[in-house]
Amino acid sequence: MAKELTFIDASSFPGGLEALAALYTETFQEYYSEGALQPVLITADDLASYVVDEQIDLDASPVMLVDGEPAGLVTIGLRAHGEAYCRGFGIVPAFRGEKLGVPLANEMVRRALEHGAVETSFMSLNCMADNHSAIYSY
Repeated sequence: MAKELTFIDASSFPGGLEALAALYTETFQEYYSEGALQPVLITADDLASYVVDEQIDLDASPVMLVDGEPAGLVTIGLRAHGEAYCRGFGIVPAFRGEKLGVPLANEMVRRALEHGAVETSFMSLNCMADNHSAIYSY
């Protein structure tokens, strides 16, 4: 049976910043870099500061739902001159391996353009060199 993928704005995620911070933390569970587990814990206060400091647009940032369950999210930053950048991209561990990174990346680009990114500019994204599944998705 095909799973239903839908996207909502991070700004309207049920439960507000607390729930969004918990989802952000969950998407980075089991995150490895250079062969070592990198613990990530984001609080609502951390997320609020991050949104301001990194110019994150939560209206542009998608949360991916699979059959109504949160499965991943992207935080998108937008600058005044039309540059967009990804400051966080994650899939919940229970949904990894289901090829959800590609539709989430496509939604990220679509939303960045919809919210003011200039197509002739670029979208930047950082990724650890040994995160092969992420590199494949991007």
